[in-house]
Amino acid sequence: MIPHRLHRHAGGRLGLRPPCRHCPGLAIDMGSARTRAWVPGRGVVLDVPTVTFPGTDSHYPVRRGGIVDVEGAARMLDRLLGRRSAYFGRQPALTVPVLCDDAHRTAAVGAVGVLRPRAVLTVEGPRAAALGANEDLSRPLLVVDLGAQLTEVALLVAGEVARARRALTGTCDLRASEETGALVDTVLEMVTDLLRQDRGGEAADALARGVLLVGGGALR
Repeated sequence: MIPHRLHRHAGGRLGLRPPCRHCPGLAIDMGSARTRAWVPGRGVVLDVPTVTFPGTDSHYPVRRGGIVDVEGAARMLDRLLGRRSAYFGRQPALTVPVLCDDAHRTAAVGAVGVLRPRAVLTVEGPRAAALGANEDLSRPLLVVDLGAQLTEVALLVAGEVARARRALTGTCDLRASEETGALVDTVLEMVTDLLRQDRGGEAADALARGVLLVGGGALR
């Protein structure tokens, strides 16, 4: 997941560069539209469409942020990273949607099993984005993830997801000529709901600090 601050962004597609032998580890984000991999000391080393096989018969194993085809997701990861995973260590970190259930985590970890890891660490997407952006997590932080098929809002307190909301909609639901106003309204509703339940003032403090905007919708 590539983090973006409002009025500032960093992204773009990068080819896989030579691994950093002194920086073991691999983080994987299997989104509905794109799959990304990140390596310490290298940053984003993979940014490609989330398809089992590219071409006219492309199959999409992830929908609305959830893995609907574990075997297909595994084949995709094997195609993209199978020959390289040994260079990146055997304990990958995998992002998962906020508020996902145990079934999704099990499916996601099962797909990553094709890389033969010793262990898999799962991290909620908004928290992973904040870590990747080197945000100060000692203060409350509001993260908005505008994905292709899933929109999430999460309040981080002391570096952990304290409260969150999600909507099964994203940029792919917008027509080509349509602006992002509908998504903005969805985000506003979720943020407002968090503020209504803000008993300790953390959500208000995070909103005053500024929103960390991530996902493909951040660029749009």
